[in-house]
Amino acid sequence: MAVGSLIAGTSADRFLNNLQEMSSGGKEKADTDQKTFPDDPNDFNPERLTKKTYDTNNGKITKWFDSEGKAVYEWDEDIANSPHYHVIGNDGNTRVPNPTGETHFKPGDNIPGI
Repeated sequence: MAVGSLIAGTSADRFLNNLQEMSSGGKEKADTDQKTFPDDPNDFNPERLTKKTYDTNNGKITKWFDSEGKAVYEWDEDIANSPHYHVIGNDGNTRVPNPTGETHFKPGDNIPGI
């Protein structure tokens, strides 16, 4: 499945552009233009997404949903390991990998699609 088909709506082009820039070391775009995941998920407020937080046995999980109710981003407190974010695919469930192939995005990592 192509990466572009995993990303919802109009953010597909931005996501692919950001992914290409990250893969090439970001040479095409100034570092000041690239947004990164914040340390505090309360500071992450993507436009046109609704945030909902859940309590689990392994800490809080916060998800950001689009207008169709599909998850776009997720933050896991993950007490057992360490806090991290996920970028969620078009189906609202699949976790899209970062440029290194991992599905965990750490605070400070570039945000695909923004």
